[in-house]
Formats: sequence, structure tokens, C-alpha cells
Amino acid sequence: MKVMIIGAGYVGLTMGVVLSATHEVTLLDVDEDKVKAINEMKSPIHEKGMSDLLTRGISEGRLRAMTPDEVLGRHDIVLICVGTPSSSDGSVDLSYVESAATMVLERANEIFSKYCVIGIKSTVPPGTTRRLVLEPLDRDGFTHRAGAAFNPEFLREGSAIEDAQKPDRIVIGASDAKASELVKRMYEECLTRNSTAFVETSLESAELCKYVSNSFLALKISFANEIANIVERIPSANFAEVMMGVGLDSRIAPSFFGAGAGYGGSCLPKDLSELIHLAQHDLSVETPILKATQRINSERPRKLVDMLLRCIPDVHGVKISVLGLAFKPETDDIRESPSLSVIEILQTLGAKVWVHDPLLNEMQLDDEFMNSVTAVDDLDICLINASGCILMTNWENYANTGLDGLTRLMKKKIFIDGRRAFVNDSMPSDVVYIAVGKHPGS
Repeated sequence: MKVMIIGAGYVGLTMGVVLSATHEVTLLDVDEDKVKAINEMKSPIHEKGMSDLLTRGISEGRLRAMTPDEVLGRHDIVLICVGTPSSSDGSVDLSYVESAATMVLERANEIFSKYCVIGIKSTVPPGTTRRLVLEPLDRDGFTHRAGAAFNPEFLREGSAIEDAQKPDRIVIGASDAKASELVKRMYEECLTRNSTAFVETSLESAELCKYVSNSFLALKISFANEIANIVERIPSANFAEVMMGVGLDSRIAPSFFGAGAGYGGSCLPKDLSELIHLAQHDLSVETPILKATQRINSERPRKLVDMLLRCIPDVHGVKISVLGLAFKPETDDIRESPSLSVIEILQTLGAKVWVHDPLLNEMQLDDEFMNSVTAVDDLDICLINASGCILMTNWENYANTGLDGLTRLMKKKIFIDGRRAFVNDSMPSDVVYIAVGKHPGS
């Protein structure tokens, strides 16, 4: 099967390398530097397993990248995987999706094989695929040669390759049975898990499914953090034990019940914000639970700083180390990372902020940020003579170093564990250890 993917960003590139195991895949992107890097087998993003699959796809001739001004050739499926950023009011910016859909339709005679499915994987509000793809196909007389589909992605940064190869479920919203079957066959030929569930829906149901899924995950995280606030006030209560007892209920499930610094990244904050905006402004539906989820998450960075201030009431001029910039381990993504908010609050209080992350040199950090903090790739240099440390990203490197190792060079061994990484470890006698979801006396 010949598949074209428009947008060689995180989702597009991940899907491209995975699908190229069994299909001929063309990655289309306007960024000439990115196209060149991909064709030279250099991944523009950090993701476990990406480099091997990219190298194999390019070297074996099943994967190529190109710009839109080249001859595109005929394809069986076109997947639109471009960005849909949030606007300042929380609504979704669909300009990239609109541009991609328009390009495909304008070059339909060049792109369409005998029958072609135009699918959108970018997260979009319900009705978008119908408006931008299905209705124009009908208007231009292409419905006999093409169908429309919305096929949401559920990739987790840091494990995206595995998620794409072994998904829990694949949701396919399609204009007709023929389009749905073609998308389903595309996946069946490259999946490595036989138990994957296929959920076939209307276009609008599939579009809404992505928003609801991420909003519920955000809700579970904020709920866990609110329970952690309660546990911190109860001597002998253990957060992990509480959530284990709750999560083993088959109606609830234990995943995403970890308390900590809150969620970040490119999906949960954006999708939650866009669903709230859609409900309120387009549908006149109030969403108090979703808004509370958003508010609780926004309060987490301040809570971590307040934990530090219990031990150091005045941090003006004091060296404070922040461990981790990425919003989660195994990624270089800092979008909506709670670390950035913690750093901003510490700077407002006059602290001298030192930052470390294992992927620091791969991150896209602007000059303003780099001038406002001392960012180093040497862990010891970040921690030496610090009077406090806040762990923000649960990198394996930090866990392997251990609490003794992380605090040995500090001036004052005050350690705020924003990810509960060491909550079950024995505490060194000279370390003041404060963790989310842990009573100070326990």
C-alpha cells in the first residue's frame, strides 16, 4: 500500500517509520531542512527506537521525505498529521490542517490512485473532517474515487514507537465502509499485537474521542494530585497504598494515578483547553469538572515551590537546583512542562536557578530562557553548593544516582521530590526530604 503522510513532526514521523515496515511511505513537509535530515537518516526528534526504524525504512527504499513542490505520485491513503495549536482564547488553530486538505484536493488527479482515503490524524473539533474533506470531495465530484476518515493518534511521548506498533485500540471514523476498511487494512498489515481492538465510528465520534480521552487522563492526574494534598495532612496515610486500593477496582484502573508536579506536554493541556472552549463557546455547555482539572494542574508548580519555602522562607540570592526540564522522561519536549513554571516562580522570588536535564543539548531553548537561568549538562555542577533541589522529571539517571548521590555536594540538603521518585527509599539522616503525597512526619 502507498501511504502519504503530510507533516513530518512527532506524530507524522512516528507513524511514517512504523508504517514503512510494510508499506511504501512518503513523508511530506514544508521544512526543507527536516526533509533533508530524514532522507539522511537523521531523526529530528528524540524518541526511543526512532533511529533504527528510520534508518531501515530509508535504506530499504520504503520511506522517503519530500517537499510539496516535488512530484508527489499516486497514493492509496493520505494522512494529515500537521499541528493544531491552541489560540490565545483556547480555541484550536486549524490553519495547517486547512492548508494540507486544500493542497490534497487541488492535486487530487496527481495524488489519488484508483481509490484514495484522505484521513486526518491531527486533533480537530468534531465536524472538521466533514467540512474540510468530505464535503469538498462531494462538491468536486471525487466521492467515487476517494473517501474521508478521521483516525486519532494516542501516542505517548517516550514510548510512541511501541504505542504505534502495539496500540490498545485504533479508532477509525469514516465516511463509508470502503474508506474504513482500507484504513483498517493499512494497520493490520504492520501491527505486532493481534489483540488490538478496532473501533469504527462516525467522523464526529472519532474526532470527539481524542479530546475526551486526553481530558479524562488529565482528570485522573488532577484527581490524584488532589488526593495527595489530603494524604499529606494525615499521619501514617500512604498515598501509594490508597491509590493501589482504588486503582485495582476494574471500573477505575490504576494508570495515571501518580501524584506529582502535574501534567504537561503537547497533548493533555492543549486538548483539555480546546474541549472546554468547544463546549462553552460553540455548544453552550458548561464544563466545571474540566475547568477544575485545569485549575488543579495549574496550581502544582506553586505547591512545589511552597514546599521548598517551608525550609527556606527567603530564597533571594540562593542557589536552587531544578532537575529536569522535559515534561516527562525519555523525551526532549518542554512544551507546557511544569518545570518552566517552577523556574519562573523561583526567579520571581529572586532565587539563582540552576537547571539540569539529560537531554539539555537537544532541547529547543530560546536565548531569553538560557540567559535567565544557569543550564548545565553536568549534574554535579548543577547541584554543588545548592541550598535546595526540586526534582521535576523522573529521569532514570536521577534514580540511579540516588538521594545520597544527588545531595552529597549540596550546601543544604533540602530535597523536594516532585515525582515521588525516592518516596520508598531509606532517607539519609542529613537530608531534609519532602515529597508530594507524603506526610512530613511519616
